[in-house]
Amino acid sequence: MDELKKAQLSFLARYEKKGPPPTAAPRPTPVPPKPAPALAPAPPKPAPAQARPEALLTDQRLLYDIINYLKEVDRAVTIEEITSGTGIDVLSNSELLESLKTNPKVGIVEGRWYSFKPTYDITNKQELWSLIAETPQGIESSELKDSYKNIVQDVRVGQTLVKVLLCAH
Repeated sequence: MDELKKAQLSFLARYEKKGPPPTAAPRPTPVPPKPAPALAPAPPKPAPAQARPEALLTDQRLLYDIINYLKEVDRAVTIEEITSGTGIDVLSNSELLESLKTNPKVGIVEGRWYSFKPTYDITNKQELWSLIAETPQGIESSELKDSYKNIVQDVRVGQTLVKVLLCAH
């Protein structure tokens, strides 16, 4: 007999001695879940307050709008200019004024001029390259985006330049 036949016969002999492999025990029938208890009716919603649209916005949203305005004008402005540019009366909201003064994205000059303050104070491509060279651990691109207008394009050009230099070597 050839080797294959011997192996098959050996397997059959062991199977007959031990019997068929055990089968899995039957699964118990699942018990349906109990119905959820009835919920109490929701309390009635309060009537909307009659207020100016500005009052409906939160201070955080107002602060966000002011910071975006400061970023857009790209220069130092007074509170009066912020009010006329955004329509937000900062002086009538002491909490908003305090939040504006303590926000890390807002720079204050001589106590009355407010400007947008980026994470990195760079204004051109040369300063960007210097910053990158001085920061070996790397810089988050999201921290660079608010520095100056064309920074995203300059970063892309730099990435392409680095790839070209790596390929050349």
